[in-house]
Amino acid sequence: MRKIEEWKDTYYGATNTIYSFPNEVRLLHTKRPGTKECCMHVVLQGGGYYEEQLGVPYGTAHFLEHLLNKPNKKFKTNSEIDDFLLGDRKKARVYRNAFTSVGYMTYEGWGHSSTLSRMSEFLVSQFNYPFERTSEFMDNLRHVIISECRQLPKEDRNANLQIDKFLNGSEYKEFTKPVIGDVNSIKSITQEHIKFYWDNVFSTENTIITVQNDKELGKKVIENVEKIATMARKPNKDLKIQQYELKNEFKFSHFRENNAQNIILLLAYYIEKSLVKRYTKNLYTKFVLLRFTRNLINHLVFSKLREEKGLLYSGKAFTDTLNWHWNIGGLNLKCNVENLEDLLEEIYQLLNVGLVEYLKQSEGKRWLESEISNYIFPINVDFNSSYSESLGRSIIFKYLPYKYDFDYARYLIRKLTVEKMIDFVEESIVGLQPHIWVSSPYPEWRIKRVVFASKFGS
Repeated sequence: MRKIEEWKDTYYGATNTIYSFPNEVRLLHTKRPGTKECCMHVVLQGGGYYEEQLGVPYGTAHFLEHLLNKPNKKFKTNSEIDDFLLGDRKKARVYRNAFTSVGYMTYEGWGHSSTLSRMSEFLVSQFNYPFERTSEFMDNLRHVIISECRQLPKEDRNANLQIDKFLNGSEYKEFTKPVIGDVNSIKSITQEHIKFYWDNVFSTENTIITVQNDKELGKKVIENVEKIATMARKPNKDLKIQQYELKNEFKFSHFRENNAQNIILLLAYYIEKSLVKRYTKNLYTKFVLLRFTRNLINHLVFSKLREEKGLLYSGKAFTDTLNWHWNIGGLNLKCNVENLEDLLEEIYQLLNVGLVEYLKQSEGKRWLESEISNYIFPINVDFNSSYSESLGRSIIFKYLPYKYDFDYARYLIRKLTVEKMIDFVEESIVGLQPHIWVSSPYPEWRIKRVVFASKFGS
């Protein structure tokens, strides 16, 4: 394997190195001296997203996730798997899991740093799966997954799914379906569907392997990583990811949650992802300003709207992933119905006037200095098993800058001023029209009347 890039993350206390194998599958190694933990992930881009393009039923990717955790060529029974992974007084336990989303699939192991060789060996066995054994497990897995599916609310009663539909619209329809599938689609999945999906998604273009531990990788671990990398093949079908335009404009949706006693109010704005591999000075600056603005909103929602005015129980500004090309930012608020009208008025005032006014006051300037101090004097950061996996996804997805330089960001933070904050708020926050989602136990007309009468809806 060939080293292609290396950088230090001084905040996390790690060195990240990217290697490439001859078939262009990449390995990201995160070395964090002093840690007693390790983890390994194999990340496949695609998840449920490619199912329609490949002509397989919804839920095929999730079905595959379960299948690869079954006995295989090397470990022929569940007892053999347990004997290999479980710990005793002479060896530590290896933990394992797998996860499927719309955008990706992950197979992972984690445990004490001494387990990395066994961990990598087990992941090799999963990816060298004998598909001729599939028939042994299909019926049992189908029953299990249908039971899992029936634990979920029905589609029209699934709040998370309805939020996804509201925000993704008809454009990103793949992100508006349950990854697990539904009962009918699960029943229709065949061995052929699973193998066809696997042959196209476990490909050189879609795969990255990540390892995080405390030292250089040993010979056995490198051999196992290489075995997984060389199993990836060129896809049989050219899989595409389509980009669509999403607009920040006022839209309203209501979800009636009959068992609730209060209101959940979500204000969401689209933020286009940066389609570059590296952070530029402008991107670092934007990243810093966005984080500080989010912290400022959280501070004022808590101190002014909750503690002084008692308008809500909790409120949090957030930034989260929506789909391949778009993030969402906004506010998630919980309040009583009696306070909804006043809360909407206060939030509108805060976003469009209050943030700037606060920053101009001595109190706001003092708050900013305190926030800056958090980055000048960072505290210890615990081991994060998702750190390298998250970096790996950023690399394989090709739409996020992944090489983050904390020292340079801290340099920019030291130069941050109230004037820069005000300019960012006026350019990025003031005047934005949000999508507003309300979950409540009340009739839609009652909530809609209040929202449309507010300054957001007028």
